[in-house]
Parts: sequence; structure tokens; C-alpha cells
Amino acid sequence: QMEWYAPIRYLQDFEDLRLAVSRLRAKYVDGLSFPNVGWFHGKEASESQQTKDTRCNQLEQFIREICAIVYKDAPNHNMPEVAIYVQTFLGCDTCIDDEDRVRLALHGQGNCIGMSHWNLPHQGHTELEEKHEIKLKKEIQLFVYRLFLLPTLRSLVVQFIEEVRTGTIRGQKQEIEKKQILMILAKIASFITQVQDLIYEGCVDNFHDIAVSASFNILFEDGNADEEALYYEAICEQVEIEVYVPLRNTISRHLVHGWRHDDVEIQFKMQVLKMRPQSFFNINSNYESPSDWKTVVNILTHGVGRSTLPCNKLHAIVEAAKEISRLCVAERSIVANEISLSGGKCVEVPFGADDFLPIFIFCVVKAEIERPCALCILLRNLCDPRKQTGEIGYYLSSFESAVIHIRELDLTAIDMER
Repeated sequence: QMEWYAPIRYLQDFEDLRLAVSRLRAKYVDGLSFPNVGWFHGKEASESQQTKDTRCNQLEQFIREICAIVYKDAPNHNMPEVAIYVQTFLGCDTCIDDEDRVRLALHGQGNCIGMSHWNLPHQGHTELEEKHEIKLKKEIQLFVYRLFLLPTLRSLVVQFIEEVRTGTIRGQKQEIEKKQILMILAKIASFITQVQDLIYEGCVDNFHDIAVSASFNILFEDGNADEEALYYEAICEQVEIEVYVPLRNTISRHLVHGWRHDDVEIQFKMQVLKMRPQSFFNINSNYESPSDWKTVVNILTHGVGRSTLPCNKLHAIVEAAKEISRLCVAERSIVANEISLSGGKCVEVPFGADDFLPIFIFCVVKAEIERPCALCILLRNLCDPRKQTGEIGYYLSSFESAVIHIRELDLTAIDMER
């Protein structure tokens, strides 16, 4: 999944985009909801949070509808010009790569998150199989995206989002308690799971038809590919885009407030701990990394700390955990070769679960993830129940254990050691 931060856009930028597209597709644009012009002339400081949120929600819905124009409006010769306006607004252009395929060229590469930073090949997959799997997931996701353009499903999602927003607005004057936040997350998780199951059960035959096409035969030749898991992964990502993203601001605001004291404490401790060597974390000296586990830290920083969707954060935690083993083998292989060349003998030390957690704690500290306590609450409550006991559930528990360990460390004992 490629993700990037679009440039900051102001109300005037939205108005300019609306005017530009309206000149080309007036009938379509005129039917879209847009904040009243009168809103732009009041003093923002005097506006209520509810007014600001309503405006932001309208603008978000407006840009979503503009992006869907290619599917919802009649084909027209000026559609490429509309695409140029939209891509410029979002901070990306199309380009042709070395293999004559259309790609996105992002204006700010520093704002890019995704495959180049942390997506790694799945164990047992060849590079070609990995490319085909990514392509198939994208095609399934595009199919699901188009389902959400259908009026019935769109209405169901919009109604749910409004219910959640309305329920949280009632508690704005007196901050929502942790118990209420957990109830809201449980409601969102239940809805997401139900929508995923609805889409899978209703469209599995369509997904299979896409998967068995000649383009993806290589994935299923040996019979090892888990079609259901692959379909659910693609469905989950798009469902979270449609349901979680519109609610992200509301959820984050309450999570940050509810766990602010825990996160202030742990952020302070992480600042102290990040200067400590690997030996301080009781990492077996045989497994201390010459690179300070740089690739693992990068996965946690970008894949967990900077990605948007909970499902992508969870996958990044799994990839980070697996990268510990991969990097350990690679670096120890280099050390073994160096010892062999010098005439010495390298003693193999088994890598176990007791060796893993100290390394993972060290990497979480180095990654400097913002608000890790609130993040744990988000991920645990929005994690698909079917994955709670599997690989994702196991490594999520490891991540939570690392965060708890850091939060419960006694800094006075560390100072005494100095």
C-alpha cells in the first residue's frame, strides 16, 4: 500500500478546485455538497468545534466525490483535464516507469509512506509472486471501492458515521471517559467486521473470477495461496478507508485525551532510554546488531507510526517482528564469514522467544512512535476478532508488552546505575 501526505490545502484551494472542475463538469459538481460561502467570512476563533468539524467533513466528502467522478459521471473527452486538476490538488502526477507502466509521481517524496519503506516479501514467496499478490489485492480493493459507490451501501456507511459522530458530540463539553471510548471503538469494530463479511459472502465468486484470470495463475499453481485471507486483507483495507478514515479525527481526539497521562509519561521515558546501548535492554550479546536494528526501527517508524489505517499498522508490527529474525540471520552470517576468514570458529546460539522481546523493546524505543499507549488501545480494539489469536494477535501482544515494559520502567533505578 502506497500512502503519502497531501500538501496542506486551505478553503480557497477547495474553492479553486471546485471552480476548475465545474467549468468542465458543471452538472456533476453542482450536485455536490459544499460549505456555504458565508462560513468563510466569520472569525474562526469564535466558531464551535462542531461547526469546524462539519465543514471539514463536507470538504472531505467533496474531494471523495470528485475522485469518484470517473465512475459516477458519464464518459467525456475532458476527463483527463479533470484528472490533472485533482492530481495537482492531491500532490501527485502520473508518469511512465521503465516498464512502460503508469505510476504515481509524488511531489514530496519525503511525505511518502509505504512499500519502499517497510513492505517486505512474505516468507516463501518469490519476488514475482509477491508482485502478483500485490496486484491482485489492488484489483480486489478497486472492486470493493466501486461497491461503496452504490447508493445502498453508501447510505449505510454514511448513516453509521453520522451516528458515531453525533454520539461523541454529545459528550464534548465534559470529556468522554475511557469506558465510553472503548464502547465507541467496539461499535466501530463490529460494524467494520459486519461490512467485511457482507462483502466477502456476497462477492466471493467475483473475487475468484478475478483471481483465476491468466494474470494471477502463478499465485495458485502450487495450491499454497490462501485465497480467503488475501480477499479479506484487500476488503479490510478498503472498508477501513470508507469507515475508519472519516471517523479518524473523532477517534484520535478522544484517544489522545483519554490516555494523555500514560503517553506523556512513556514519551519522557523513551527520550531517556533511546540513548542507552543494546546491552541495557538485556539483549543477548550474541545478537546485538551492528546496525542497531535499523531496518526494524524503520518499519516501526513508518509502518506503525506514520501509516493511517489500523490494518496497515498491524501488518507493519508483524513485518517488524519478522525482520528481527531476518536481520539477525543476515548480520550473524556476515560475522561468521569474517570469523571464518580470520581462522576462528563461530558458535551458533539458538534464537528464542526470550531473545526476541528485549530486541523488540529496544526497537520500539528507537522508533519514537507518538502516543504508543493510545495506539495500543486503538489497534487492540479494531483488530479483527478472527486475527486476535493468530499471527497478528501474537505480535500485537508483543508490541503491547513492549509498551507496558517501557511505561513501567523505574527511571530512578536507571539514574542510580549511572
